[in-house]
Order: sequence, then structure tokens, then C-alpha cells
Amino acid sequence: MPIKVNLLTEGFVTFNGHAFLFPLVHWRKNLKQNDVDLNLFYEITDDIFDCDIVAVDSKFFRQDWSRDSEDVLGTLNNLANRSKKLIWFDTSDSSGTVQYAVLPLVDRYLKNQVLRDRSLYGAPYYGSRIYTDYYHKKYSIQDDVDEELLSAAEIGQENLSSKDLAKVNISWNLGLSDYSRWGRVRKELYRRTKFTPLLRFSRHWTKPSITRNIKISSRFNSNHSRNTIRHHRQMLKDVIGSNADMKQLSRGDYFKETEDTQVVVAPFSFGEVTARDFEAIIGGALLVKPDMEHLETWPNVYIKNETYVPYMWNYADLEKLLSTITDNYKEFVDIADNCQKIYKSHTSGENAGSVFAERFVDLMTFK
Repeated sequence: MPIKVNLLTEGFVTFNGHAFLFPLVHWRKNLKQNDVDLNLFYEITDDIFDCDIVAVDSKFFRQDWSRDSEDVLGTLNNLANRSKKLIWFDTSDSSGTVQYAVLPLVDRYLKNQVLRDRSLYGAPYYGSRIYTDYYHKKYSIQDDVDEELLSAAEIGQENLSSKDLAKVNISWNLGLSDYSRWGRVRKELYRRTKFTPLLRFSRHWTKPSITRNIKISSRFNSNHSRNTIRHHRQMLKDVIGSNADMKQLSRGDYFKETEDTQVVVAPFSFGEVTARDFEAIIGGALLVKPDMEHLETWPNVYIKNETYVPYMWNYADLEKLLSTITDNYKEFVDIADNCQKIYKSHTSGENAGSVFAERFVDLMTFK
């Protein structure tokens, strides 16, 4: 049965917004083949209600929460009252928290990545992230402006019910975008021109099994606007700084290095899932990352010791772990290969569009 979905979005403006919309535009033909009529709206008009489902990209309201949260909730309440079904796409960075005040107003709440144990959403987290809460509590790290941490996510937390929590499900993560050498250029050109062929996945994949001359790469900036996240990244720098050059490279040199690297060590940022993960996977490097067992996401390239190798959030095991991997690298190549195969099958794979379209239909069809 055909499904008409009208999606309210600010468009290809933010990094997250682009990654969210990318598969919807790139695979629009596959969606149509699966009887999905998807229409993008950039403002609220009467026409948006002429559909089976009104969907909202949370980034549409990203500037409004701090100015007038009550006005946002009033708008959402109006959308809910006039829609047959209302779906909220939380396109924030982390598994973090959910926007509690939104939950009672929507029929389904879809998030890029969610906490595996949904009951954990009943607790507050410092910085609205489970890992910033960890560094705050374990190392007494304070973020500079606590007011910023009291975001829209915390509003209404005291009213969280099991019925509302049951609405939370997984959409798709940042991985469904273009993380190739020229991906950023094509994204910007698309934003300006809306020329759809510019939206494509990487066509250049480097096999993990090739000879790699660099043992460890971890190119990232330890400076960060949040002290809790900066502490996490500085700890990583302290552990592996003597084993890897961590200065920034040009994008071309960065990709060349990744394709010649055995292990890419990727920290968290505003979210657990980062662009660096997918750049490493495309380059065929083994992804070593803070333990991701606390979350669920899709496509899932974070299967412990099957697609990535985890390390503890306090870094106690990392130095020994990296030594073990680099001394026995051939024993770990299959992990990198498994990861690349899974990621490629969801992006450049022959049936990737059909897989995404079928998933989208499943997310839209519920009672």
C-alpha cells in the first residue's frame, strides 16, 4: 500500500542534516519502487498535512529551542493534532538523551543511534551524553558553561513514561553519506546546485589486505568546546602521541595516509559515531574505537572484535592493545575486511538502495 510522507526539514545545512537527507534523496527512486511518495518541506504550510505521515527533522527547530521552547512545543502540538501520524527524527550527534518533551507529542521517535538499554534514558547525563557524564564523574571535569548543558533534551524528563519510551527506535546513522576524498566538495556543490548526481557514495575502496607501511594513525584535534570531550581526546593523545604523528594533514595526504595505515584510532566527538570512522573503513584500516557496546545503530559497523576493536573509556588497556595489534596485524585484517564489506553493502552495494528503502518502509509502517 502506497505511503505518502511529507518531511519538514531545514535542508542540507548542517553536517548531520546532510547525512540524514543524503540517502533519502540519493535513493528516492528506490523509495518510489517501494511505494513511498516522499516530499521535502522547508516551511510549515497547509499542504504538509496532505499525507499519511508528517515527519520532522529535529534540525528544523535547532535554533528555536533556546529562544522559546514553549513555542516549539506549541508548533509540534499543532502538527500532531493535524497529522494522521507524526514522526520525529532526532538527528543529534550522540546516543545521549532523547528530547523528553517531544516524546508525548509524536507517534514515533527515531534517532541515529540509541542506548541499547532504553531504561537508561530515565537518568540525566552531564552534557546530555553518557560518555561526557562518565568523564565528569570519574575525573571531575566541568564544562565551562553549564547552562548550555540544560538543553531541550532535559525538558520534560520527569514525565518520561514506558509508553513514550517505547516510541524510541533507530533510524540511520551518519554513515549513509559521502566520506570519500572529494565528498566534502560534492556536498557543497550539491548544496548550491541541487544537482542530484553529486550525491553518491565512495567508488574508491582500498582493500584491508594490502601491505601497509604505517602502523597507527590518529589525526584529530584535541581542542574542543566541551571540556569533558576535550579531556577524553587529550587522554587518547597522551597514550598514543609517541606512537603516531597527530598533526593535521591536507585532506589529500590524510586519505593517502589512511590507505597506507594498519590501525586508525578514533575518539568520540560530539557523538560516538564520527566521519573519521567511515573514512578509515573506506581506506581499509582497522578501526580501533572506544567501546560502543552501550549503543545500537544502523548500519551497524560496530560489532565488538568482529568489525572494530574496542578500548576502555579510561584508556587503561589501549597501549597494550595497540602493541598486540601491530605485532600481530595479519590476525586482525579480517576484522577490517568484515567492517568494510558491511559498510560497502549498505552504501555502494548492488542492493543498498533496496535495503534502505525496505528499512524506511518498516520505520514508517507501525500502529
